[in-house]
Amino acid sequence: TQEIDSYFRQELIYKRNERMGKRVMALLRENTDKSFFFAFGAGHFLGNNTVIDVLRQAGFEVEHTPPGQPI
Repeated sequence: TQEIDSYFRQELIYKRNERMGKRVMALLRENTDKSFFFAFGAGHFLGNNTVIDVLRQAGFEVEHTPPGQPI
């Protein structure tokens, strides 16, 4: 079961978050004159190597906006 868990984390979670982070970075870099709002499912924020981790490691500043707080 540890092999399955490791495979699941690497292939389905970490690589997916890496792809999503790269897509976000591409949009931001190609459209520096625009503002964006990105919404992700909860699975992109669990554990290590989240989408936020990918973006921060690339030098982006990511700000969390709690529910009910104006954007």
